[in-house]
Amino acid sequence: YSFESRPRGFPAAMTGRFKADKAAWTYFSTSAPSYQRTCIFWVTSAKQPETQDRRLAQLIADSAAGRRIKQLAR
Repeated sequence: YSFESRPRGFPAAMTGRFKADKAAWTYFSTSAPSYQRTCIFWVTSAKQPETQDRRLAQLIADSAAGRRIKQLAR
């Protein structure tokens, strides 16, 4: 099944980048597990490394500001 092959977390390099911003990491790590899974898939599913970097940067910026990414905001 496709959901079984989804990543469970960010690769080590991405996790390090994310944890460097303490406010962003705190917001993200205290968010609902479903939101975390969706964001992890959104970032890691991009085929181009540049797109993954851009998505991770957007996720870090939005998390640091205490808001969800615009694709999941209500």
